[in-house]
Amino acid sequence: MSLCECMESYKRARVRKYDDGDRWNEDTVYALGYFRTLASSLGFWPTNNRLLSAIKIGLITIIELPLAIIFIISILTYGNCGSLSDIVGALSIIVSTPLAILKVLMPWIQRDHLGIIVKSAVNDWSKVDDNSSKKIMMKYAKIGRNVLIIELVGAYMTVIPSVIAKHPSNLNLISENVNDTTLPLLRNIPIGPSCWVSLEIPLYQYLIYYIYVTIHMLVLASAYVGGDIFIFGIAMHVCGQFENLNNNIKNINNQNNYNQQNKFLKKIIKRHNHLIKLCNEFELVCNVIIFFEIVANMFIICVSGIVLIMAIKIVDTEAIIIMTLRIFVTQFQIFMYCYIGDDLSLKSKNIQIAIYDCLWYNMDSKIIKNLKFIMMRNNYTFNLTAGKIYNMNISNFQNLSKSIFQYFSILRLMIE
Repeated sequence: MSLCECMESYKRARVRKYDDGDRWNEDTVYALGYFRTLASSLGFWPTNNRLLSAIKIGLITIIELPLAIIFIISILTYGNCGSLSDIVGALSIIVSTPLAILKVLMPWIQRDHLGIIVKSAVNDWSKVDDNSSKKIMMKYAKIGRNVLIIELVGAYMTVIPSVIAKHPSNLNLISENVNDTTLPLLRNIPIGPSCWVSLEIPLYQYLIYYIYVTIHMLVLASAYVGGDIFIFGIAMHVCGQFENLNNNIKNINNQNNYNQQNKFLKKIIKRHNHLIKLCNEFELVCNVIIFFEIVANMFIICVSGIVLIMAIKIVDTEAIIIMTLRIFVTQFQIFMYCYIGDDLSLKSKNIQIAIYDCLWYNMDSKIIKNLKFIMMRNNYTFNLTAGKIYNMNISNFQNLSKSIFQYFSILRLMIE
């Protein structure tokens, strides 16, 4: 078998791997393959077996929830016996764990609504036939893939150094010389104060606990970031479809007579209605997740801000770097939702501009009336919301950022 034949066989095998009744091709695998692998591993890919998905989400819950409970009990029992950054890390675990579970649970609960969006995306890739539309879809698919890779690598690169830096050390000394007060009796864990781990437990129990915390952090990174980037990737595809629709409206000028224009306009209206439906389904799936994301991230930012100000006052370089990175990451998570909300709203509004820019004044009066109805329909713009309460857009992200900096200023004055 030649090299070319081997490559073709490999491509066909990749397509078959993702084909579960939908029409996947090589472009579909490029655009959605990573997202499907990630969502399937976390249990919320909508076309997967429902029972198997429930088992996966159940396992994630079993892995994640106990550590959050253990940390809550430890805070109540031992208090803050470690460094400031350690206690903030523990609080982050307590807050992020239920949110990570929610990010895999809600898409599974709303799998019927999510399935409509995913099947539409697969169908779009199977039917795209002109180079201009495909180029736009590829542009947004590339953005989604790049964000997925960057976010996942960033998440794991945050976890792995913590595991390496706080590896189990002096195990023999600790197990054999518990009563020797000259030795530094600490049992490291990847996150949280080391003083929360009792020296009286057997060594094997400590190692099991250390491994469990490590697995927890890896699963937490996958679920917490995976839910966000899956939503981001789906939103990017819908944005690309709106841009294609706006470009296609201009092609109405290429139709030679009323019948052709009317037939073409019916396709435009049908596609517009479909995209509006996708946006509504998308908002239904995401609004609860976004609401709790905002609440959790604002809490983490506030706590991290307090610790950052205290660390600056005592010149704790390590804590300053950790808290600054934590604030930046949580801010970026909020910005990502605001960005896709703003982009979806803008792309859905642009259909009015596209209609105005076409040569409507040369068309039949009936066609012009239909175009006016499309513009009137578009007056009710789409808004991605946080729990149907707060619109997610760049303007509101700026307002949130201003509120955070005002909060920091007040805290700085109080501490000084």
